[in-house]
Amino acid sequence: MISNANKSPTFDISLFLPHPCNAYIALVDAKNVAGMTYKYLFKSACEQLKLSVWAKGEIALGYNPIFYRRDPFGVWMQYSAHGNTLSHFGWEIGYIKPVEQGGTNELSNLQPVQWRNNRNRTAPQP
Repeated sequence: MISNANKSPTFDISLFLPHPCNAYIALVDAKNVAGMTYKYLFKSACEQLKLSVWAKGEIALGYNPIFYRRDPFGVWMQYSAHGNTLSHFGWEIGYIKPVEQGGTNELSNLQPVQWRNNRNRTAPQP
């Protein structure tokens, strides 16, 4: 964990990514809406990272936030459906500001997003 006295704690994602020799196992190839191949880098994320990102999802009144939350678009997600693209409630760890646009791999730049919204890469900033 990396911390700064003036900031909330942040995590370096490289600590949570799979060993480079096994990285090909963690990538999930799928065609996004534009027909381009999408590689989901957080498929094998550790529970600590998933829980930290999940905690940033919107809590819905009347629903247990341990199991259900909403993404930045208001779409439902289920914690146990992480990485599941066969479920309407499936979700992924998405960047708020993509790395290609100067975003970082810190927890402060990650958010839980329903998988279709994440694949469209149009998730709004919180």
